[in-house]
This record gives sequence, C-alpha cells and structure tokens, in this order.
Amino acid sequence: MSSINFKIAQYKYISLLRDRGESGELTYPDKNRSTYTDKCWILRDHNGNQLAYVTDAGFVRMSGQRRFGY
Repeated sequence: MSSINFKIAQYKYISLLRDRGESGELTYPDKNRSTYTDKCWILRDHNGNQLAYVTDAGFVRMSGQRRFGY
C-alpha cells in the first residue's frame, strides 16, 4: 500500500475527533512539525506536542492511548 500524505492524515485525525463528539475549535496538526516515519504520520501541533499517530492503512491512534480508531 502506498503512503498517505499529510492532508489525508490530518483529515483522518479530525474525522475521528468529530466522530467522538468533539466540537468547537479543534487543535489542527502543523505540517512543519509533523513527521512521517516507518509508515506512520506522527501529528504534532504548532508547539510540537504529539496529537496522534496515523498509519498508512488510515488507522488513528491518539497520543497517550493504546486503542486504534478508524
């Protein structure tokens, strides 16, 4: 499977937050601080704090949690 780009990883992350019922202003990842390594995007905010991991398969794991979302 080919790697996903930053925009798709960001979309997957924001979609998961919305599906979980988050509303209002969401913390969007910063493209310059986020990194792609080992078939996984590590999304970070503008301060460098980790927000989530997004795999090439589209699974989202929130930082600090062990469960995968969709």
